[in-house]
Amino acid sequence: AGDSTGLLKVRAKPIQDAPTASANGVAALALLRLAALSGEERYARRAEELLRCFSAAASELGLHAATWLRGADWVITGPCTVEIAPGPEGQDLAREALTVFRPRKVVIPRRLSPVPGIEPPVALVCAGSACSMPQRDPLGLRRTLETFGRNG
Repeated sequence: AGDSTGLLKVRAKPIQDAPTASANGVAALALLRLAALSGEERYARRAEELLRCFSAAASELGLHAATWLRGADWVITGPCTVEIAPGPEGQDLAREALTVFRPRKVVIPRRLSPVPGIEPPVALVCAGSACSMPQRDPLGLRRTLETFGRNG
C-alpha cells in the first residue's frame, strides 16, 4: 500500500485569495504599511522579497491573487501618506483622514515637525514625490485625498 497522506506532506505557501485574503499577501501589505509608518526600509525590502517569490504564481491566479496584486501595486506606486501635526488640534484632521478611502493610504499623526510660519492644526498629503499644500480643515483634507496625485 502507498502513502495515504497525499498533499499533507507538502508545505503550502499560497497567495490565492480563496475564500479569504492570502496570509502571504496580507503579510506583504503589513510590512509595507510598517515601512511607511516607521520609515525603516528593511520592512519594505522584506515585503518586496515576499512578493517576488510569488510573482510567477500570481500571473496564473488573476483575480484570485488580488491581495498579492495590492502589495505589488504598493511597491510600484508607493504609499500615499497623510502627515498630521501632533496634538489635540489635529484630531479632527486625523479622524477625517482615516474615514476617506484612498489606496495605499497611511496616516502618520506624529511625523510632521513644526514649520516656521505654519501653525497646527495642519495636514500634509504626499503621493509619489509630491506633497499637497498644507490643509487645515477636514473638508479641504478630504478633497485633497480624493484628488491629489491620483495618477501616482
